[in-house]
Amino acid sequence: MKPAVRRTLAATTILLIAAGGWYVVPRHDGGPLADAGARLCVPVGGATYVTLTSSRVQNTGSARVVITDVSLIGADPEDVEYGGAFLDPKGNPGPNVRPGRTYGNGPWDEPDGPRQAVGAEVSPATSEQPGPVLGIHLKRLDVLGESRVRGIRVEYWSGARRFAREYDLEYTLRPGPCH
Repeated sequence: MKPAVRRTLAATTILLIAAGGWYVVPRHDGGPLADAGARLCVPVGGATYVTLTSSRVQNTGSARVVITDVSLIGADPEDVEYGGAFLDPKGNPGPNVRPGRTYGNGPWDEPDGPRQAVGAEVSPATSEQPGPVLGIHLKRLDVLGESRVRGIRVEYWSGARRFAREYDLEYTLRPGPCH
């Protein structure tokens, strides 16, 4: 094989590997999951365990997505401990906080009930099935202090691409009234 042909073949191979790596390996911001945002101050009294629910996880793409991780953004680990995330296909959208829900637990055996978010598939949204509501279980480590969560990050696959969506959902959990 001639050196010029060998160099062209090597350059083409490197270019294809680099393009494939960009497409598959890194996380891309956003993706087909729709954005959502809210700021909410909620008096939760002395509740140790709290469940936050927010807007729907709406898949605006044409392929299903598979959630690989859910994490908190801007939560102080000395104030709040993350207890897992769930998707509720029948949940009501909108910012909501429920004190007293069992930490890290849910009625996972109910048909069409909540399911663990990590590993869950979210089909493309339709007018009849707009998408499940995302819920987060938290444990407040200081029930007399104020706790904050500044957002939620959802990592997922759609087709052969990996994405991360950061939801601007800010919650302030207070033992007393909000000002």
